Amino acid sequence: MDYFDVLGKNFFLNPNPSNSEIDLLKEAMCFKYPIDYFAFISSHNGGEGELGEGYLALWSIKDMIETNSIQKTGMPEFYDKYWIFGSNSGVFQYVFDKKNGLIIEIDPYEENHKVVIGETFQDFITDFKNKV
Repeated sequence: MDYFDVLGKNFFLNPNPSNSEIDLLKEAMCFKYPIDYFAFISSHNGGEGELGEGYLALWSIKDMIETNSIQKTGMPEFYDKYWIFGSNSGVFQYVFDKKNGLIIEIDPYEENHKVVIGETFQDFITDFKNKV
């Protein structure tokens, strides 16, 4: 898939990650996740920008590993269930449910806000882009 076309001209993709970064991510993501997400992150190592009417930040491999590792020590009950991979640079964060691989929008300040966005990375991008 050509993410330049899907994400649009106001979304800026990072350069490809190194092979060692990809290996670190494979080791860290030892749970079910959407295969198309791994294809994306292996090619572009995240990115950010306007998407639809919102702003989306897809974290780099380094940022994901650091954040998920550091935060797990402070909130293990949350980080045992979820892997954060991005945010809207506001309140919402985007996570993989480690049990079933679903992509979920969460509000870290409101425990009951959990919205399933999709089963694939493409579902997630389409849903985010089409929100009004």
